[in-house]
Amino acid sequence: PEDASFPEMIAETGAGVICEKGSAEALAKAIGYLFPIAALAKCAEAGRTAVEATFNIQQMAEAYLERLAKLG
Repeated sequence: PEDASFPEMIAETGAGVICEKGSAEALAKAIGYLFPIAALAKCAEAGRTAVEATFNIQQMAEAYLERLAKLG
């Protein structure tokens, strides 16, 4: 949907498509865009790259330590 943090995440990572909330036609167009294997593979790879860069154990540990340090 075009709300919350999805547009920013998709724009930053290229890992998906955004469609109008509540619109079956917009959803059908988005699925149609992803249907070709090359487009789907491109989104999947971008998603994997973003997750590996953001949600790896090192990043999670550093964020945890930063939060602990702020507690005093």
